[in-house]
Amino acid sequence: MQLRLTSPELAYLLHSVGARRAVGVNNRQLFPSDALARESLLDTGLAQLRENGHLACGELGWSIHSWLMLMAAIIAAPEDVLTITRFLPAAQRQIVTYYRGADQTVEQYQADERYMLRMMDRDPPLASQIAALVALPASPSGEARILRVEWDQFEAIRKARNGQPRHNRSLLETMQPHILIEAAALAGEQLVGFEEILLLRDGEGGFWSVQVDQAANRLSLQSADEQRLTAEIERMLASFSATPALRVEGAS
Repeated sequence: MQLRLTSPELAYLLHSVGARRAVGVNNRQLFPSDALARESLLDTGLAQLRENGHLACGELGWSIHSWLMLMAAIIAAPEDVLTITRFLPAAQRQIVTYYRGADQTVEQYQADERYMLRMMDRDPPLASQIAALVALPASPSGEARILRVEWDQFEAIRKARNGQPRHNRSLLETMQPHILIEAAALAGEQLVGFEEILLLRDGEGGFWSVQVDQAANRLSLQSADEQRLTAEIERMLASFSATPALRVEGAS
């Protein structure tokens, strides 16, 4: 099930679970520092939640649906967060955020000035769902191709290609950022782990994952596909498995 929430609605939900900020949202908009602006925002959010059917009326009055509160609690205090940034033409970006906690995963992105929220299915696993979203070739066409290049050389190529005709460019010169996957493990508001995967797309339609060897000041570029990316995301998520679990009171 996917929800479309206004900014005031999401602000009310996050404030209700004690959040002071959250990853992947407009914190300045959802958590205004001015007390009067904050009170107005929360009043609007409560009214919109009731108007849009997100409140249940019981013997004790109105209350927010428990599953919606669980989603808000996971966004407010996740065990770990994955952010997928897709690089689009004209310097545009599309960002999707995944929050994991309480043995659940919540997907969040913004569209038409709304926050789109969805509780993810457990099957297929999250790594497979993310890899499919990236839309790489499904399986390897052979052994992985690996290119190694000095960082300074790569930077020089990147800067030089802007004024060069496309048909004169080498394979390296055609590479552009395609997808950035960032994963952070959290303990409360403290960052306890961070990893990222950068995927490039070349002018021939091929995809490459980037590994940086900072000690050697060198990049390794390996041909990428859905199967390899799934394995890399699974490894990345497994490395965060020791993070303390989120406990949500009243949630079953």
